[in-house]
Amino acid sequence: MKTIHTSLAGTVLRLTLAGLTGCLISCADQLEPLTEYPGGTARGVVFEDLNANGVRDEGEAGIPGVGVSDQRLVTVTDKRGRWSLPAHDKTVYFVIKPRGYMTPVSEENIPRFYYLHNNGDPLGLEGPVIPRTGPLPESVDFPLTRQTEPDRFQVLVLGDPQPRNQTEVDYLAHDVLEEMVGTEAAFAVTLGDISFDRPNLYPSINQATGTVGIPFYNTHGNHDANYDGLDTYDHYETWRTVFGPRYYSFNYGPVHFVILSDVLFPNGGTQYITGLGPEQLEWLEADLSHVPEDRLGVLAMHIPLRPAETG
Repeated sequence: MKTIHTSLAGTVLRLTLAGLTGCLISCADQLEPLTEYPGGTARGVVFEDLNANGVRDEGEAGIPGVGVSDQRLVTVTDKRGRWSLPAHDKTVYFVIKPRGYMTPVSEENIPRFYYLHNNGDPLGLEGPVIPRTGPLPESVDFPLTRQTEPDRFQVLVLGDPQPRNQTEVDYLAHDVLEEMVGTEAAFAVTLGDISFDRPNLYPSINQATGTVGIPFYNTHGNHDANYDGLDTYDHYETWRTVFGPRYYSFNYGPVHFVILSDVLFPNGGTQYITGLGPEQLEWLEADLSHVPEDRLGVLAMHIPLRPAETG
C-alpha cells in the first residue's frame, strides 16, 4: 500500500514500513543502551519535563523506550531514560519524539529536539556555522512534555515556499500563512527550498510560519545549501544552525514520520544529485528497526522518488 502526493518539487510518501524495510540493503547494529564505546561515549537522559523549563529538576523521571540518534545509529533509552552513543567530534544528537510527548519549540514554533556538537574548528563558510562547543557535556538531556495525540489528525504540508527577498516573505505570510491561522492541523511539514539561496531570510520566514501557531518540521532542498561547502555535510551547515539535523524522525499518534535528505552535493558547488547515500541509508534502517512493521510510515523529502530503471 502506498500513496504519493507531490507538491512542486516536494514529495510525501505514505507506505507500510514492512514494504520499505524489505528493500533496504544496508545493515546497522541494534545497540543496547549504556554501551561504552572505545573512542568515547556520549550519554544523557530523556526525561519528562513536568514544569516545561527545559531542565531536569528533582522528581522529573526518565522516560524508557525512547529513540535517540547520532545520525548514524539509533539506540533506545533504558528503564531510567538513559541513553548512550559513540562520541564524535562533530555531529547532531537528537531524540526521536515518541507518541504522547512533545519536544520544546522555539518562539517561532520550530521543534528543538537536538543538540549541536562541534569539538573542532568551525567550518569556514559564508553564513552562520556551528561554533566550537567544546567537549561533550557530562549528560546531553532531552526534555519531553506530555500531550494528547489522537489516532486521526491533520497535517499541513508546504512545498517550496522559496522566497528570495523580504517582499516575497511578506507574500508568503499574507497570501498563504494567514489563511492557516486557527487550523486544526497538529503540525506542519515543509518539503524543502525554505528560501531561494537566501539563508539570511530564515529568521523572518520562521517568524512568519510561527504565527500559524503549530510546530513546523522542516525538510531542506537544493536552495537551502551553503554553495561554498566542499561536500554534502558542509552544504547544510547553516541549515543545521537553524533547523537541526538534515534527516531525522518523529512519531505522532500511530504514525512514524521520517524527514529525509535526498539532495546531495558530492563535489561541492551548485551541482547536486538525488539520493540518500550509504550513511543515511544505514541510519534509516537503524531507525526503522525500532518501529513495528505494521506501523504506518510517512516519508518526507524534497525531490520525488522515482521507480528504479530496469534493463
